[in-house]
Amino acid sequence: MGHEGEDYAAKLLEKEKGFVIIERNWHYRQKEIDIIAIDSGTLVFVEVKTRTSDSVPPSELISYNKIRFLETAAEAYIRRKNYEGDARFDLVVLHKTHSGFKAEHIPNAFR
Repeated sequence: MGHEGEDYAAKLLEKEKGFVIIERNWHYRQKEIDIIAIDSGTLVFVEVKTRTSDSVPPSELISYNKIRFLETAAEAYIRRKNYEGDARFDLVVLHKTHSGFKAEHIPNAFR
């Protein structure tokens, strides 16, 4: 379900939100950033969470340790690419339904 959700999120960001996807599943150490994209000149690191129930609010889907990892990985990506512009972290929460996905895109989800 994870890759299916990430594919759906990438299409949503590109087709409905106008993002340009530049990386998918970018690895840093032993973990990955799901999607790296450009949105109106801003570099966006996107975490995708796929859920089958709404029992956990989006604000609680990403642990403190995951946020720290994403920040560290984003800093490494920015250094490697010599990127000097604005950056942010977005969250795409996908709720699996019988007919596909219902998506919630949260820009600037943290920090």
